[in-house]
Amino acid sequence: MIKEVTNLIDQIYKVGARRIVVFSLGPVGCVPARALLPAAPIKRCYGKMNAMVKKYNKGLESLVNDIPTRHPGAIGVYGAVYDTVQHLRAAPTRYGFSNVSSACCGDGPLGGQVQCGKEGYKICQNPQGFLFWDYFHPTQHTYELISKALWEGKKSGSRPINLMTLTNLTLALV
Repeated sequence: MIKEVTNLIDQIYKVGARRIVVFSLGPVGCVPARALLPAAPIKRCYGKMNAMVKKYNKGLESLVNDIPTRHPGAIGVYGAVYDTVQHLRAAPTRYGFSNVSSACCGDGPLGGQVQCGKEGYKICQNPQGFLFWDYFHPTQHTYELISKALWEGKKSGSRPINLMTLTNLTLALV
């Protein structure tokens, strides 16, 4: 997968991209859909899956750090979605969450067995209090917090600079 991302970056650089942002995967082992996997834990995140995601994300960040070397005149920014979501999960009430494990829309364990929109699904009363909208996707509130962290946040959200700084950079054309 890293090779595919490398090829994509090479291609978009060739057609003129000079500000390149690559977003990490989020903590896939924490999504409510993990309830569909045999032997996956329900009361905690699926550590084995998150370990694979972290390894992949480490490769992505390394790839982004190499962009200025591989592509003269370009700058790469790594959007640390995984880190941002884990930060939200670590202090849920600080960000207005009452539930960071289950889906607002769905049913079954974690709201992850009956998908939103399928027969038998339910919708929570307060979507803003949930990290996950459905078995895999964040709520609008979660997306807003992630976007804010990537746009104006510190290095824990975007590295080496945030997206607001990236948009204001003047890059020399090569």
